[in-house]
Amino acid sequence: MPALNKFFGSVAPSKYIAGPQGSAGGVGSSGLQGPVGPQGPPGPPGPRGEVGPLAVAITGVVGPTGAASTVPGPTGPTGADSMVAGPTGPTGADSMVAGPTGPTGAVSTVAGPTGPTGAASTVAGPTGPTGAASTVAGPTGPTGPTGAGTTGPTGPTGAGTTGPTGPTGPTGAYYNANASDVVVNAADTYLTGSVLAVDSHLKAGSIMRWTLIASKTAAGTAVPTWNIRFGTNGSLSDAARITWTGATQTAAVDNAWMNVVAVVRSTGASGVVQGGYRLGHRNGTIGFCNDEPGDAKSALSTGFDLTPSGLQVGLSVNPGASAVWTFQVISAELLNVI
Repeated sequence: MPALNKFFGSVAPSKYIAGPQGSAGGVGSSGLQGPVGPQGPPGPPGPRGEVGPLAVAITGVVGPTGAASTVPGPTGPTGADSMVAGPTGPTGADSMVAGPTGPTGAVSTVAGPTGPTGAASTVAGPTGPTGAASTVAGPTGPTGPTGAGTTGPTGPTGAGTTGPTGPTGPTGAYYNANASDVVVNAADTYLTGSVLAVDSHLKAGSIMRWTLIASKTAAGTAVPTWNIRFGTNGSLSDAARITWTGATQTAAVDNAWMNVVAVVRSTGASGVVQGGYRLGHRNGTIGFCNDEPGDAKSALSTGFDLTPSGLQVGLSVNPGASAVWTFQVISAELLNVI
């Protein structure tokens, strides 16, 4: 009983005193189940079981690497641009093939700075050829003092005959110039004072030289045309054997000087003459020329007849639309002639 009471709780003592045990009765009907008694206190913990043997982990064998796929997988989407610049790769080797030349840039309208003057050469340059003999006599020197000696006796008159008269010298002009201003107004104009008579005086090396000083108005932005004309008229009807165009003008007042020169290379019925000019002006990149250093050109004639009687040479110029040039000085010279 005490052991049972420990697990099932106390049992109330019987109100009756038990008599002798009778014979076993028949099986009675099942009684009603009594109420569930309260739960007894927990029993003491059982003994700790023994530690079982450790399980042995068996690692599976790694199979061989499969063959590379011969079909490329699909390309994944392009990733977003990195916010951090990657490292710069090494500089590639110089190309052995020159790249194409880029287009020529426009001509600068601003003159670059003048470089420093080079050191003087320590080696003398070659001596130039001797210049042609001057056709102009030099000035006469001052008269020397009279000697102190006495006058000697007069000698006898010679018995020789008079020599022959020499040939008449050339009558052509070797120099020419203007006597008043020459105005050139938007048309080809023969410059008065520029004509030189060269009839029978030319040889290879003969020089025709013109020095010009002029001014312009604020009108005119065209490109002028220059002509050296040969003929017998001394006018625009003479043929322009050498022609060149000058620099573009701008609409500004300016002053300029021009040097024009022509040199005979060969004479005869198919003579050739080389010509050219140099223009300098006052107002930088405006006026007579849109370039500060000025302008320079040269041109070579084709063969033409330099033998006609009365042959003359002179200059004409067309300053272009709206331009008005006034020449204060026109000086012409013919040098190294027969």
